[in-house]
Amino acid sequence: MKLMIMTLALVMTFTVNANVAFTVNGKLVPYNGSSDLIHMVLLTKGGNFNVVSFDHKIQTCENGEFEIVQNFYPKNTYSLVEIYDCNDKIDDGPTYCPEVYMPICGSIDLKQRTFGNYCELTSSGADFLYAGQCEE
Repeated sequence: MKLMIMTLALVMTFTVNANVAFTVNGKLVPYNGSSDLIHMVLLTKGGNFNVVSFDHKIQTCENGEFEIVQNFYPKNTYSLVEIYDCNDKIDDGPTYCPEVYMPICGSIDLKQRTFGNYCELTSSGADFLYAGQCEE
C-alpha cells in the first residue's frame, strides 16, 4: 500500500511539473547578452524566447515555425526541438551561416572534416556523420 501511494505521489509530481512543447512562428537571432548559457533568441509576435539548446539541424533555418519547450533550469529559457516549416528564401547566392560554434563531423570527398556548425556542413555539400569534432 505504501509503495502504491508513493508511486502515485511521484506520478503526480511529474505531472504537475511537466513541460509541454508548443509551436511558434518567429526568427532566430544571435544572443548578445552576458549569459554564457543562452545561444539564440527566438523573436515572435507573442514575445521573445531565450534559447539555450537546440538540435544542430535547427541552425539551418532563421525564419520559420519551431517547436519549443520551456526548461526547468535556468528559468525563462527554452529549448528548440523541431523545425516544422522554414520560411528562409533559397537563392544561388552565398549561404549565410550563423556564427554559432557547434562542431559537426562531416565527410566530403571521402575525407572527414570538422565543420563549425550544421549550416556550414550543408552549404559545403558535405555529408553529416555525427555531432562533435571528427576523431583523428
